Parts: sequence; C-alpha cells; structure tokens
Amino acid sequence: MPASFMTTPFEIIQDIVLFAGGDTLLGPPRELFALLLTCRALSHALSFEHCTSLYVAIFAQKFDVHAPARRLAFLPEDTKYELRRRFMAIQCIRQSRTDDPRVAEVFYIALFMLLEDDGRNGSQLAWAGLSNFVQIFLRKNVFDGAEKNHGWPLETEATSLAASLAWHMNSRCKRVSVSRDI
Repeated sequence: MPASFMTTPFEIIQDIVLFAGGDTLLGPPRELFALLLTCRALSHALSFEHCTSLYVAIFAQKFDVHAPARRLAFLPEDTKYELRRRFMAIQCIRQSRTDDPRVAEVFYIALFMLLEDDGRNGSQLAWAGLSNFVQIFLRKNVFDGAEKNHGWPLETEATSLAASLAWHMNSRCKRVSVSRDI
C-alpha cells in the first residue's frame, strides 16, 4: 500500500506546520491555511478542537506572550478567538480598510498589542503598516462633522483610539531614539 500524507501521525503534521510557519514570523500562518484547504479530513484534524496545542504554539510564535506580570494570560480555549481577532486586525490594517465597520475594534486590538509589546507585537503591527493606516484614517475622518462642532473633531470611539495610537507610536519612537543617544 502506498504511503499517504493522511497516514502521517498528526503530531508530526503539527510539527511540520510549526516548523514551516517559523520561517515567516510576520503575518498569518499561510502554511496552516494551505493545509486546512487541502481536504476535509486534514481540515478536521487540524481544527482547534483537535489541535489546541498547535494554535497555542502558533500564538506564542507570532505574538508576545511570555514573562512580565502585566500580560493578560489567555486560556487555551481563548487563544483561538484572540488569534483570529489579531489576524483580522492585521489584515484590515494591511489592506488599509479604513471604512471597515470594525475599525474601532481594530484600533483597540492594535493599542492592546502595543501596550503589551516586547518586540513581536510591534513587529507584526509594523509589518501590517499600522502607522500609515492610522495616518490615513485620521486624515479621512478627523474633520467629519467638525463644522457642526465649532471646528473640533467629533469624539468618536474610532477617532479617539486612532489619536491615542498616533500619540503612542510617536512617543515610543522618541523613547527609542533618546535611549540610543545615551
């Protein structure tokens, strides 16, 4: 009987996914998505319900999750949800979808990731183009409705979060450049 990929133990397939995904630490795990699309049996076998440890490992590989006490710890069952949220936000940022109805949620996720950044989160957001996304959003939306508000921007959730992200990214750059000068 000829050997089949489907006869490979799923622990080995999980290791292959992690090893292949380790080459591209930025962005979503393309290798996993490709395997999920190959057939129903493999998609079922690699589902979160059957491979919770795989998704926890992918999360740890792509985002900052270790060490400091300031971190929110995710339970394994919450990891799938948080992984999806972060990759949805990164995709929205990367595609510059400033009119997306979830843009406020995207900004919340990005702000949370920046506050929890030890290198990986910031790298993911830089790869996605967060700085340009925030600038485009603010240019398009900051003066919407300002004529009815005595020239001041309307205080929307998305605009407030975008301004907070812009400030946070700017102050972060200044801290980095000041520390390099010392």
